[in-house]
Amino acid sequence: MALQKSQIYLLSFSSAVIAANGYYAQPLLAYWADAFHVSQSNAGQVFFCSMLGQALGMIILIPLGDKLKRKRLILFTIGITTVMIILAALSVNITMLKACMLVAGFFSIGPQLMIPMAVDLSLKEEQTHIVGMITAGVLTGVVFARLIGGSITAWINWRLVYALSSGFLIISFIFIQRYIPESQSKFKGSYKEILQSVWKLFRQYGEIRVAIIVSGSAFVLSRMFWATVAFLLAAKPFNMTTDIIGLFGLVTLAGSMSAPLAGKLNKRFTPHKIILFNLGLLSLAFLLLFFFPTRILVIIAGGLLMEGSRQLIQVTMQSQTISLVAEARSRLNMLFISGCFIGAALGAALGLIVWYWDKWQGVCYGAFIVLAIQSLTYVQAWRKKKSAVNS
Repeated sequence: MALQKSQIYLLSFSSAVIAANGYYAQPLLAYWADAFHVSQSNAGQVFFCSMLGQALGMIILIPLGDKLKRKRLILFTIGITTVMIILAALSVNITMLKACMLVAGFFSIGPQLMIPMAVDLSLKEEQTHIVGMITAGVLTGVVFARLIGGSITAWINWRLVYALSSGFLIISFIFIQRYIPESQSKFKGSYKEILQSVWKLFRQYGEIRVAIIVSGSAFVLSRMFWATVAFLLAAKPFNMTTDIIGLFGLVTLAGSMSAPLAGKLNKRFTPHKIILFNLGLLSLAFLLLFFFPTRILVIIAGGLLMEGSRQLIQVTMQSQTISLVAEARSRLNMLFISGCFIGAALGAALGLIVWYWDKWQGVCYGAFIVLAIQSLTYVQAWRKKKSAVNS
């Protein structure tokens, strides 16, 4: 039976609540350094622990979605996350806080379990739309976590941030338990065999490798931008302060707003046309950023184009990837998302390197190289696939 709209909205809301837990910390790091009487680098490890836990959870837990009952696994991970977030709110020192966020991050992989489950429970023509809705929830959660975390801390207390988060997690747990049907997994082998099969899937399907390169490259471009745009805005002619630069992060809402559009576009255009068009938009975004680096409206427009097109590429390719093998959706999703995470990490590092080399122009030159690799990889793969079909 296909999922109802209310059920899709519930999964999107829950994905936002879960994803937000990893990002409340970003505006609070300097505050924690003072509150716990530690160095800023020590306090900064809280966010690192959260991201490290999430990366490990994706590798270790997500493949289990193809072996265990997905709804039960999602509820289990939400339950553990809730306990860790409550303990985080009660932390008496920075070490306890880091430990709580490491474990919470490890179990905060619910959205990446929800996507394969929702695809299994939906009609084929609705699958891309549902992937977009859940992904939009993740992005919205990330954006608002950054805004709400800092605001509530400034007005009341940082512990209230995590107390409220635990409340939202409990609500998500109750509603998923009551209103979302179970999705039965099909893999009958051992956990070791699941992990071994991940590598086999990666080698067997060229579509997965192409999707990882193309979507991962889009994340490289995005993180190159975000790793360096604060330096650009802080310098002449803008001379912006940190609070104003922080508001610039609202540009990422373009991603959450564009993600649900993927389903509608998928009904009117082929995935190939959608991806090709958005590769063009990505290129246009960095052309604007290259030629007009001193005009704030153009920088905002470039950021909006970049985030919107990146998200449409991700949702379209993610939907295609997890549909390759029905009984391996969780493993395919793990491969895809891991590729995006690797791209994000590489992009942040590359952005700092090229900024040191030639400031904003260096960032744009680096982006053009990544764009060329990304576009050539996709076009070559599409031509190869088209030739195979015609022969």
